[in-house]
Amino acid sequence: MHEATWQSIERERLSLADLADELTDEQWETQSLCSEWRVRDVIAHLVMTPAGEPSPGQMVRALLRTRGDLWGAGRDVAIAYAARPTADLAAGLRTYAAVRTKPVFVNADNIVLDLLVHGQDITVPRHRPRGARGRRSRRSRALLDDGLAVLRPAPARWGPADRRGR
Repeated sequence: MHEATWQSIERERLSLADLADELTDEQWETQSLCSEWRVRDVIAHLVMTPAGEPSPGQMVRALLRTRGDLWGAGRDVAIAYAARPTADLAAGLRTYAAVRTKPVFVNADNIVLDLLVHGQDITVPRHRPRGARGRRSRRSRALLDDGLAVLRPAPARWGPADRRGR
């Protein structure tokens, strides 16, 4: 399955590159579903992983600037990367489509999930949601369910009966 996952990553990156090639200047600047990112920032984020960016030094500096806020640091480095010409960002998705570089604490399933979720972040505001079919759809749904489970509140374990020792 590992090889199939990397093939799926390559397909998703190429598909997003095709989508990026079609964007107008105005669409690149459109607010994505990510509250602090425009479409160009989301695409920059997706290009950075296979490009091996940010460097460890850049990330440490970003973490210092955000006082250790990992999400804030990630936001800021993507916004800085997004200052590149949009043609370069779109080309980056295509150039790095088959690259298997990944951050230390990330696995291939995380990359698939990132591509699927951020693909929606780009297309839903444009009323063009991305779909998935067949095996990819089942695997994608399982990854989304697992990934989103982390975001759901855990059920209360210590209800009134538990505090009384029952």
